[in-house]
Amino acid sequence: MPVVLSATFVQLLNVTVAQVAAPSMQADLGAGPGAVQLILAGYTLAYACLLITAARLGDRYGYRRLFVAGTVVFAVGSAGCAAAQDATWLILARLVQGAGSGLVAPQVLSLIQVAVPAERRARAMSLYGATMGVASLAGPLVGGLLIGADLFGLGWRPVFLVTVPVALVSLAGAAVLPRTRGAGGQRVDGAGAVLTTV
Repeated sequence: MPVVLSATFVQLLNVTVAQVAAPSMQADLGAGPGAVQLILAGYTLAYACLLITAARLGDRYGYRRLFVAGTVVFAVGSAGCAAAQDATWLILARLVQGAGSGLVAPQVLSLIQVAVPAERRARAMSLYGATMGVASLAGPLVGGLLIGADLFGLGWRPVFLVTVPVALVSLAGAAVLPRTRGAGGQRVDGAGAVLTTV
């Protein structure tokens, strides 16, 4: 349970933590207002576009497998954000980061359903909801502290680097997650996936 909750925490932290860093990113990268909006919204857009398809992929190929794949994509995207040299790079890295998050999110709920006994599931869902709330509220605070501290003279970059160790811990902990999937015969509707994404 802590493994999936830590993944949920960093996913939602990334929605709000970047908002605080936006002025610093804009000044450092020389980004225009439109680019800044894409930096902020690109993450959420990629996340939302993948939710339905990722849920079906988890049913077909296994929740743990998709959780691990999504966490790897998320960590790579986070590192890419921190290494960005211009606004275009940062926008693309945020899209990758959001895609990883979108792959992970439905697996968290599925893993709670299959791994937590029915009598403890209500508590697990309460913890899941609380984690979402705390992460959303913590984002501006964490972002502000990191920007203010200017760690190693990196400016806004630690805002994205801070999620990499958490993602690595989630990956290490994924070994204890059950190897489960949905009912047999699940298939991915390619046309439907394209339509929901659009």
